[in-house]
Amino acid sequence: MYDAIVNSYVSSIGRGVDTYTKLLLHMNGTDESTTITDSGSTGHTVTAEDNAQIDTAVYKFDNASCLFDGTDDYLSVPDHADWNFGSGLFTIDLWFKLAADQAGYFYKQYIDATHQIYIDFVTAPSDIVRFYMVN
Repeated sequence: MYDAIVNSYVSSIGRGVDTYTKLLLHMNGTDESTTITDSGSTGHTVTAEDNAQIDTAVYKFDNASCLFDGTDDYLSVPDHADWNFGSGLFTIDLWFKLAADQAGYFYKQYIDATHQIYIDFVTAPSDIVRFYMVN
């Protein structure tokens, strides 16, 4: 029954970019480029920080991915109402490949100690991905 509900929902909203897609980063481009384009419904400005860049040597889809060398690299997107998840359902979807034992954030929005949300990963020694929200 659950599969039928999911398939019906997917069929009703279609596939690809719709108004529910708030940020969509394909990470396509020229090798070593720092231009990251949001193909989502809002077209947010994305800034590559430190040494974050497009890499054409390793990729999952199309011809490129985003490379983070493990030392303070990240993508920055200005605050926006799209990041207020509220109490409804939401999905965060991503592919990633780690080169070595690492820890870091996939997503982080921090206002203060009692208002924050993040998704982080720790590979050594536990190999976990955590979702944490305080509001």
